[in-house]
Amino acid sequence: MVDRETYWALGILSTILSLWLWTSVQWVGPNHATPVEFAQTAGAAGPNALIGSYHRLFTATLAHLSPAHLVVNLVLLWIAGLSLGRIGASMLLILVFLVAGWVATIATILYSDGLVLGASAGIFGVFGALVGQLRQLAGPIGWGRGVVLSVVILVIGSLGYGDIVAHWSGFFVGVLLGSIHWRRGLSRWVTGGLILVACVASAIHWCSLE
Repeated sequence: MVDRETYWALGILSTILSLWLWTSVQWVGPNHATPVEFAQTAGAAGPNALIGSYHRLFTATLAHLSPAHLVVNLVLLWIAGLSLGRIGASMLLILVFLVAGWVATIATILYSDGLVLGASAGIFGVFGALVGQLRQLAGPIGWGRGVVLSVVILVIGSLGYGDIVAHWSGFFVGVLLGSIHWRRGLSRWVTGGLILVACVASAIHWCSLE
């Protein structure tokens, strides 16, 4: 059974991601920006994020290019989040989403000189956390389920227009975080700190746009 905390976490993330895209569209206005220009306005990260625009390492996880891009990610987020909630690990949802997204952003920038955006890496991290938790809670059966789920998720992560580096690195970060024995109090403190970092980075981003 999914607890109320899971729905709250998913609702908060969904609202933030939706408002972020709406704000990006409103900011661009009727200028009909190119996809690259829109991505930059939305907070995407490129190589410059490693040499000065550090806040983009954190905002890239919130950015989307279009409503269709957002909807696909929200569907995957709810599938992963509800699955994590059913095994009683809802306290990891926001924590893993943010950390996996940020680490995957850095990994992708180091691998490629293109722009990085979208919450998909964070969502793959949530799937990874589910695998890590299954290994902890269900013993050998959990290991078997984890292997099967890992194969499915990694195959999905290699399809479509998403970056395989972002998806796979986000997934393995999630597995690592999901394998840790978190105390609920500690996870809340860590999540609060991560949210604060995200808020500061977001404020810097929107204030720095012309």
